[in-house]
Amino acid sequence: MNKKLISLVLLLGVLKAGVLSADIDYWPMFKYDTRRTGQSPYPGPECCNEKWKFSGANYFYSSPSVRVEGNDTLIYIGNRGNAGVGLVYAIKDLGLNSVAKKWEYSAPACLEFNSSPLIYDKYIYIGEGTSAWDGKFYCLYSDSGKVRWTIPSSGFGFHGSSSSPVINAGIIYVGTYDGLLYAMKSNGNLRWTFSIGSVIQSSPAIASDGTIYIGADDNKLYAIEDSITYGKCKWTYQAGGKIRSSPAIGDDGTIYFSTLEDQTLYALNPDSTLKWTYLLSSRPANNRDRSALISSPAISYDGTIYIGAVADTVHAVNPDSTRKWAKYLPGGDAYWNIASSPALSSNGYVYIGVASDNWVPGTGGLFILKQSDGDIVCFYRTENEVWNSPAIGPNKTVYFGDCSGNKLYAIYCEDTGIEENERIEGIEILGNYPNPFIAKTLIEYEIGKPTAVSMRIYNLSGRLVKVLVDEIQESGIHKVSWDGTDESGKSLPRGIYYCTTQCDEKSVTRKLVLVR
Repeated sequence: MNKKLISLVLLLGVLKAGVLSADIDYWPMFKYDTRRTGQSPYPGPECCNEKWKFSGANYFYSSPSVRVEGNDTLIYIGNRGNAGVGLVYAIKDLGLNSVAKKWEYSAPACLEFNSSPLIYDKYIYIGEGTSAWDGKFYCLYSDSGKVRWTIPSSGFGFHGSSSSPVINAGIIYVGTYDGLLYAMKSNGNLRWTFSIGSVIQSSPAIASDGTIYIGADDNKLYAIEDSITYGKCKWTYQAGGKIRSSPAIGDDGTIYFSTLEDQTLYALNPDSTLKWTYLLSSRPANNRDRSALISSPAISYDGTIYIGAVADTVHAVNPDSTRKWAKYLPGGDAYWNIASSPALSSNGYVYIGVASDNWVPGTGGLFILKQSDGDIVCFYRTENEVWNSPAIGPNKTVYFGDCSGNKLYAIYCEDTGIEENERIEGIEILGNYPNPFIAKTLIEYEIGKPTAVSMRIYNLSGRLVKVLVDEIQESGIHKVSWDGTDESGKSLPRGIYYCTTQCDEKSVTRKLVLVR
């Protein structure tokens, strides 16, 4: 069999397996990936143009997830319904000033869906949360919103959750209000539960070795090991306040999270030892201030940590704990309450929601800042608070919801075709050939002036797998090849990878498809 025929057979096999499916998970879960980095491989808007807004039944505490299915861009999000009925929506983005509801699922005897949906395969996973701390966990068909299964239909209880699920090796993990971490198989069968014994509002993050990290209201961060039949606690770390922030895991395994009462960003080593702490605010804590420290850290490709804090500020912290910048956000009646977690785009922007500082309906909005220096690009004001976290979708669009205004928003800038004709301030990706590739692909790019260039390969979970370039290069055309191996020279499995090229604080990302 000749090489061309072998390539065709392999490519057909990948298509059959869905690797090259038209479906693209642009933002498949809360904070984008299993490590909860909040870093998207796609560009986002650099302006605050309103594309459309969709009216839901009630509050949007849930954060959106985004998938392209065929020719449709779909946004999945939970909602607090009326008359004790929680809702899950599938919203279709039809372009400028055009939006439609594809389906909605009404959950009986459910007050609200605070949990953010997880998109995996053809299913939507989401937990409901109620004031009675009693609810269900759902698996819905993504195309219809019909129920595939619910918990507790499988013989065990599920007590409401604002924790958002994550999936690893086909196992779904989520925390609950009554202090349990659930591990469920994708068919709805229970794998195990681990009792923490304190309220969990943090969402679990998964390290490259499979360790599950999650925070709780007992001021502890937990590292849980998954076995076949049980979850085992590897270690706990006692912090200085409740951990409602969801952990984010860096390329080197460092775990970042924030706490309520001591208003501190923590960095832990994977062995539980403290790496450093960074004070986000010295402002005296009160209930309103503490609610702001629900914001979860996001980690950019260069390792910078971004997080919202009290006193109207967003912080960018270097991996060595030094401050990169702290930006005051103007426009609040008193000050902004920043419970939203940042979303990071591949073209160098930070997106974060804000809410008025009181507990009654008030103003809010979305800020766009530069990752490099924190400069405010623009502010889109909403009539009501934004508590949830934005999601980056296709065509330079960001989606987010407000609370008492019942609106889901799409903010965009016109697509410049950056993923296929990438030129950003001196970088131009001329192409990569072949793509898909079996053994090796050649990436060709041009830079307009001598500058430091970084080119890195990431897998679908956002984990760095290979550094191709990290040096100062002269202007002109450059070529670099990748043979589908990681840093140790080990061959990687077939699938989709992202090549991000960065210089002068700007980056461009191209999708690479490896077939074996």
